[in-house]
Amino acid sequence: MTLHPDLTKNLVIALAVVICLLSPRGAIGEIRDNEVIPALEATESLFKAMKEKNYPKIWSLITKKSHQIIIDDVRKAIAKTGTDTAIDSLQSDFASGGRYAREYWDAYLRVFDPDIVLEQSKWEMGKIGKNEREIILRYRKSDHPAILKIYKEENSWKVGLEETFRPRRWLMP
Repeated sequence: MTLHPDLTKNLVIALAVVICLLSPRGAIGEIRDNEVIPALEATESLFKAMKEKNYPKIWSLITKKSHQIIIDDVRKAIAKTGTDTAIDSLQSDFASGGRYAREYWDAYLRVFDPDIVLEQSKWEMGKIGKNEREIILRYRKSDHPAILKIYKEENSWKVGLEETFRPRRWLMP
């Protein structure tokens, strides 16, 4: 059975309108954006690496800006002990999951449970730009979502861990 061309055209248009109306972000735009899935996968991989305490993988999945901020914070903390550590040495330590990386991420994970994001939050795509994305995380026990920033660096998606959460630290006493 063959449908009349006008009827087929009208059905396709109607289906497209229904999809757009039912999707808050516009499903057609997301389907055409072949970068959405890799961005989501990189983000999920980060939180899984946190859960597994795979510190080199965590380091590989966050942005250069997050690297810089973390290294600067660790250097400042080390300097308070009267010791100076070279930036290159710290970068190598974090990339390999060395002593400072373990201390930093162990402390981080004492106050942040990745299961909150992986198992207890709903994920939605937020703003979509050419080299940046936002993922809206809606934790079931919170009235306010977290807006996770993700950036494309050197052809792969990286999570802006510090770009997302840094301002909140400044509000703490």
